[in-house]
Amino acid sequence: MHEFAMKIIRAKKKEKQTYFVSKPSSLFKADDLLSHFVANEDHSEDFLRDIVVSFMLAGKDTTSSALTWFFWLLSSHPKVEAKILAEIKSIHARRHSFDDDAFSFEDLREMNYLHASITESMQLYAPVPFNSLHCLADDVLPDGTAVKKGWFVSYASYSMGRMEALWGSNFDEFKPERSLEAETAKLTIMFIATLMELRFLPPQSQSILLFLFSLSILYFFFFIFRRSTPDGVPAYPPGLEPYPLLGHLPQFVKNRRRLLDWFAECIAATPSNSFVLCRPGGVRGLMTANPVHVEHILRGRFELYPKGPRVTSLLHDFLGDGIFNSDGESWRLQRKTASFEFNTKSLRSFVLRVVRDELLARLLPRLNQAAAQGVVLDLQDLLERFAFDNICKVAFNQDPACLSPDTATAAQDPFSSRFASAFNDASDITSGRFRYAVPKFWMVKKLFGVGSERRLKEAITTVHEFAVKTIRAKTKEKQTYSVSKPSSLFKADDLLSRFVANEDHSEDFLRDIVVSFMLAGKDTTSSALTWFFWLLSSHPEVEAKILAEIKSIRARRHSSDDDEFGFEDLREMNYLHASITESMRLYPPVPLNSLHCLDDDVFPDGTAVKKGWFVSYSSYSMGRMEALWGSDFEEFKPERWLEAETGSFRPESPFKYPVFHGGPRMCLGKEMAYIQMKSIAACVLERFVVTVAREKEAPPPEKMATLTLKMKGGLPVHVMGRQNC
Repeated sequence: MHEFAMKIIRAKKKEKQTYFVSKPSSLFKADDLLSHFVANEDHSEDFLRDIVVSFMLAGKDTTSSALTWFFWLLSSHPKVEAKILAEIKSIHARRHSFDDDAFSFEDLREMNYLHASITESMQLYAPVPFNSLHCLADDVLPDGTAVKKGWFVSYASYSMGRMEALWGSNFDEFKPERSLEAETAKLTIMFIATLMELRFLPPQSQSILLFLFSLSILYFFFFIFRRSTPDGVPAYPPGLEPYPLLGHLPQFVKNRRRLLDWFAECIAATPSNSFVLCRPGGVRGLMTANPVHVEHILRGRFELYPKGPRVTSLLHDFLGDGIFNSDGESWRLQRKTASFEFNTKSLRSFVLRVVRDELLARLLPRLNQAAAQGVVLDLQDLLERFAFDNICKVAFNQDPACLSPDTATAAQDPFSSRFASAFNDASDITSGRFRYAVPKFWMVKKLFGVGSERRLKEAITTVHEFAVKTIRAKTKEKQTYSVSKPSSLFKADDLLSRFVANEDHSEDFLRDIVVSFMLAGKDTTSSALTWFFWLLSSHPEVEAKILAEIKSIRARRHSSDDDEFGFEDLREMNYLHASITESMRLYPPVPLNSLHCLDDDVFPDGTAVKKGWFVSYSSYSMGRMEALWGSDFEEFKPERWLEAETGSFRPESPFKYPVFHGGPRMCLGKEMAYIQMKSIAACVLERFVVTVAREKEAPPPEKMATLTLKMKGGLPVHVMGRQNC
C-alpha cells in the first residue's frame, strides 16, 4: 500500500514541478486531496503518504457501515422512507430539475430530513462503536471520577446511543424527528460517530466531510483494483501463520536443528524474499534475503537501524560497549580509531608475519606429525586453535600456545589453561542467548545465578581480568618507554599497543574494543576454512586449479615450496581467492545478522517495517537464491567470481554478498581475513593432500549456528604429504 502511495506522490510532485516550469506565473491546479497538500507546501513524502493514507482509512468503511445499517432500518420504516422521498421531490420542484440531474451542494444542504435519518441511524449503529484514548497524567473528571496516569480511557458511541438519560424513553426507536426543530424542521445538532478527530460540526461542514469520504473511497477502490494482482506481498509464507501468544514458536521448535535452512525456505517462498517472524511475547521482526532491503538498512537508512537494545543486551556482559556492540557516538569513535590502524601497511605486515610464524612453527608441524602417524585429525578444532593463537598475538601480542605441538607444556601455561578456556566458554554461552525460544529467559537464569549464566559470569571475569592486566602492563611499558626515549615513538605492532600509543583511552574502552576484535577474529576464519576444505575434498578439479595457480606463481617468482608467500604472491592468487569467496557464499562464517528499527519505515519496494521490530538479514539464505546466483546457485563454482577473459577476481555488491557486511559497518578486518585464509590454504594444499574421513554417501555435515557457522562434530580428515602421493 505504501509503495502505491509513494508512486502516486512522486508522480504528483513531478507534475507540479513540470507545471511550474511551463507556467511559472500560474498556481498549480489542485482538485484532489493529495494535489492540495502538494500545491500548498513542500511536505516530505512520508508526511504526504501518512496523511493521505489516514484519510483513506477514515473514509474506507465508515460511510459504507453507516449506509448499510441505514438501508436496513429504512426497510422496516416505510414512513421515514416516504418523508425522505417527499423532501427530495420538493427540492427537485424548487430547482426545476429532474430525477436524472445531479444533486448540488445546495441540494444536499437542504435535505434536512435525510440528514436527520442518517444521523439517527448512526446513533443506533455507530460506524465506530468504540474509541480509546491514553491518559498522560493523573486526572479527575468533572464529576470527580479519578483516572490514573497510563490508563486507557474508552468511550462507547454504541452505548451512548442507547441511553434513556440522553435520548428519552424512546431511545431504542428509529426516530429522525429527534434531530429536527419542531417548527422549522431544521437540524438541531450535528451528531458525528466516526473515527475522525471531530466531535461536533456545523451543518455546512458536512458536505466537505462527505466529499472527503467519497474521494477517499474512490482512492481506496482504485488502490484495490491496482493491487489485486500477484504483486501483493504476504506477511507470512504459505503455512507459516503465527499462533496466538506463541507466535512462530511451534515452527521454531520443530525446525530448531535446521534453523538456517528453514529460514532460507521461508524466505524463498515469499515474492519479496522477506517474511515477518513472530516470537512469544509480541516480539516481531522481518527476516530478509533481499539485496534491496539489505542495502536500505546497511547504507540507505543506516542511522535508523542500529544494533539496538536486543542485540546489545545479549552481548553486553561479554563485549561491554565495544565496537561490535555499540551505536551512535561510541561506535563512531571506535570505528575512527580502528579504521586508522587497519589501513596502515605496518599492521598488514605484522599480521602476515604472525600468520607465517604460526604456520611454520605449529600448524604445518602438526599436519606433518599426523601424516607420519596416519591418524585422523579434527581439522575444525585445529583451525580454531590456530585462529585463537593468531588473534591473541595480533590483539595483545600474547601467545596462548593452543596449537603448540607440546600439548603438555601448553596445558601447564596458566594463560593457555585459563584464558583460552574462559574465552571459549564466554563466546559459546553468549551466543547461546540468541537461541532461546523464549526471549529473555536467560535473564531469569542470570538473576538467580544458575546454569550457563553462572558459568558465563565466571568466564567473563577471567577474560576481563586478563585483558585489564595486559592493558595495564602495556600502558606501563609505554610510560617507561617515554621516560627512557622521550624523543622516540612507542613501538606499536599489535592492536592494543597501537591503541595505547596513539591516545589516552580508558581501560574499559581498551578492554572492550580489543575483546571485540578477538571475538570477531576467533572463529570466523576457522569457520570459513573448515567449510572450504570440506567442499574441496569433493571437488578435485577445483583443488587442481588452485595447485596450478600456486605452481605458476612459484615459477614466476623462481621460489621453492619452502619459501614463504609474500603480499604480492597472495594478491595474485585469484582462483584461490575466488574459491574461498565461493565457499563463504554457501557457508558464510556469520550466517545471520540482526538490527533494530528505530521508527516506522518503508523499504524501496513498499515493504513496511514497524518501530521496535528487529530486522535480520540472512547471508546464508542469500547465498542460496536462484534469483541472485542463477540456476547453478547450489554448485560450488569459483569461476562465477572471475572475469572470463583475464581470470582476475570480480567482486559482487556487498548487499548481494553481505558476508563482510556493508555500508558504514563494513568489516575492517576483511583484508586481514583474506591474508590469513589464503596463507593457510596455499601452504597446506601445496604440502598436503587433505581427505575427509567420511563415507562417500554420508549426508552433508550438520550445521551448528552459534555466533559463527560451525560444523557439528568437527571435520575429521586424513592428511598425507603431497610428495608421497
